[in-house]
Amino acid sequence: MICTLNSIDSATVAAWVQALGALAALWIAIWISNNQHKIDLKNDRRRTKEIAIRRLAVAISLGGAVIEKIKTLKTWANSSNPEQHIVNIDFLLAQVKSLKDDIATINLNDVDDFESLKIISNMKTFASISVSIIEHVTRIRQSHAHWSKAAISELDRMIPEFEVEMKDAVALEVNLKNNLKFYE
Repeated sequence: MICTLNSIDSATVAAWVQALGALAALWIAIWISNNQHKIDLKNDRRRTKEIAIRRLAVAISLGGAVIEKIKTLKTWANSSNPEQHIVNIDFLLAQVKSLKDDIATINLNDVDDFESLKIISNMKTFASISVSIIEHVTRIRQSHAHWSKAAISELDRMIPEFEVEMKDAVALEVNLKNNLKFYE
């Protein structure tokens, strides 16, 4: 059978136009929903990356403050009269303990990339070791009235190691920030 335009009435044409319009509207709705979902996923990944960068920046800041306190202790120990600084050790210890506690609040379960996890974990460890060293210096100082050479040599070993870790952390932060531009 050959269909001719004369045999199609206006009701049939209207039904076909309505059906095609409904299909087009359905396709457009699916397309818009799919695009919105992609945008939402991209925004979620961006927010996750921004949070990771902020966590890393906090860890870098706190880690930098810990290393400055440890360098202060080393400067005191190497000064011409280290005994003049002994009254400040308790205050320095309290500051480093506070920094250690602040670093400890960063939940490692929320860190989603391995490099950030490693760096933040190392900063937590370094802060804990720093507290132990300052406590050791305090105990030795109280009982023997001198600075502990072992603690000072441990500082000599730790400081360069941690400075390298800090440089790696800053490089990672820059890299994460550059990768964040992908989500814009």
